[in-house]
Amino acid sequence: MTTKSSKTDSRYASQLREVGFKATQSKIRLLAILANSKEPLSVENIYAKFKSPAPDMATVYRSLKDFHAKGLIRQVNLQHSHAHYEFGGHEDHHHFVCTNCSLV
Repeated sequence: MTTKSSKTDSRYASQLREVGFKATQSKIRLLAILANSKEPLSVENIYAKFKSPAPDMATVYRSLKDFHAKGLIRQVNLQHSHAHYEFGGHEDHHHFVCTNCSLV
């Protein structure tokens, strides 16, 4: 029996392979975290969403950089002092940041 999670993982694994990556569990989980998020995430927010065992922070940064270079994800500038990332497979859209409270 195939579960929804394994079908989803298979889809992300295929996307990773299509652009030349090995479909490791940490890369599949990273792509799934971004794809399932309704808002752009900081590296710290992404890392917090990993369940144990989590990859080390350097692996997360390196994977984000590589995913961005291949167009799997987008880097979003929310005028904060750090980068935010979102899944690249969603339709193009804009983000508005409140100038009073900085909410997206």
